[in-house]
Amino acid sequence: QFRADLLEAYGNTCPITGCKIAEAMEAAHISPVGKLEDEKNPNIYHPSLGILLRADIHRLVDSEFISFQIKDSQVIVLVNKILQNDSMYRDYNGTKVKPPKGYEKAWKENIKKQYNSKH
Repeated sequence: QFRADLLEAYGNTCPITGCKIAEAMEAAHISPVGKLEDEKNPNIYHPSLGILLRADIHRLVDSEFISFQIKDSQVIVLVNKILQNDSMYRDYNGTKVKPPKGYEKAWKENIKKQYNSKH
């Protein structure tokens, strides 16, 4: 259901790459699931806690090669220096990410809570 909700909220489109192939999309959590479980969050599959990502981008976010930051009230993509030599990923650095439709405010707060403390 989490994936279905995110597909709907993002219009079947990865907000970083613009990919519209639903089969390539995965529902990713903004914070690691283990952290959410530790916090006893009863609603860990709420769309405001997730982001729809193309599978390779999901892996890179989980590996911390791609992260997010709020800057001037916009969520932007940060691509790790290790990926800066790879033309497939470097161009995503600085990309503005649209929040899931209907969950904008809570989603931005969750991004801020997870990522802005790291930068």
